[in-house]
Amino acid sequence: MSSDSLAIKIPSTILPLTTRTKNQASARLLFFSGGSALAGFSRTLKKHTQNSQHLITTFDSGGCSAQLRKFFKMPAVGDIRNRLLALADNKQPAVSHLIHILGLRFAKHGSPDCLKQTLLSLTDLENPLYASVGLDSSKTIIFYLNYFAQHMPADFDLRNSSVGNLCLAAAYLHHNRNLQAVIDEFSQLLALQGQVYPVINGYYDLTAELIDGRVVSGQHKLTGKEVSPLTCKIKSVYLTAPENHHLSVEISAEKEVIDSIKHAELICYPPGSFYSSVIANLLPKGIGHTISQNPCHKVYIPNLAKDPEQLDMSLLDCVQTILKYLKKDAPTASNINLLTWVLMDENQYSLADKQDIDAIIELGINIKTSVLISQRSAPYYDPTLLSECLTSLAQ
Repeated sequence: MSSDSLAIKIPSTILPLTTRTKNQASARLLFFSGGSALAGFSRTLKKHTQNSQHLITTFDSGGCSAQLRKFFKMPAVGDIRNRLLALADNKQPAVSHLIHILGLRFAKHGSPDCLKQTLLSLTDLENPLYASVGLDSSKTIIFYLNYFAQHMPADFDLRNSSVGNLCLAAAYLHHNRNLQAVIDEFSQLLALQGQVYPVINGYYDLTAELIDGRVVSGQHKLTGKEVSPLTCKIKSVYLTAPENHHLSVEISAEKEVIDSIKHAELICYPPGSFYSSVIANLLPKGIGHTISQNPCHKVYIPNLAKDPEQLDMSLLDCVQTILKYLKKDAPTASNINLLTWVLMDENQYSLADKQDIDAIIELGINIKTSVLISQRSAPYYDPTLLSECLTSLAQ
């Protein structure tokens, strides 16, 4: 769609998409994200660059991760497992089979004894699941599942538990609670086509204060997926220790995270749960300052689907919120050093609120438009179009 056909006239600060001429296969695109929202996109992205960087939240408090966090006082690994499997080189048959094993879940129903027997059956090298995986990889998975079985609390509920999560949890304990060491090991097993980093390595909760004064703690209580969606707008979010949800804690980002931000060629605030996936990653100390020091472009891609966490929030509200949390760590940074562009599909831009667009531009932030939704992907972003666009913007 040309700019002339848009419902509102594009000001001079709306920039057309330009083509990147250097090698895109090694583009260092960095994403602040959680798990499921970017999983499908990541499987496509690795076809365009094998050097993407993924900073993943470790505050998931629902599902299988909730039990692991509770019993072992550890960061959540579910979103990390999700991204590792999405970025794995599934063209290698052995890796493809390993993806299958790590993606398995225990039955949703069954007695504890029956489920425990299922777990023990996975520690047998003769299990047919390992026939096509490779001996070294099989032995690694078996070692960690056996390790978990030995350390599993008597009242641990295996129903619907993720095999991959159990392996990562066992590896975390085995590696003296060094989560990055675990990710590095599994990245090698899966021949990862990208890099994954936990934003912090610790046991903390994401807590939100609502505008009516209520405090809601736990990532799963914000997303509207496992519990009813919020009926009141979020005022602020912060990290807390699980034993005290009324006192915020200041945590520094991991060194690997800071280094990856320093060397990124494009920094992306992508679609996904706005507070629990994107903003949560911006909370650790050092994130905002490091972003402000990197001269690369920074891009915000708005959600297309309804996000319960964005209740009563406009596009302008989202942009201002990103800047608000980044400036807590970089108070003197200019807006343009924290957020260069809002990237929008042309059709979505034509429907956008003109006052919002004008106000964003007044903040010194440009709007960039491109065709990002295809007929087959509508009403969502086309992962191929979005991957091509982002790699073209890297510098």
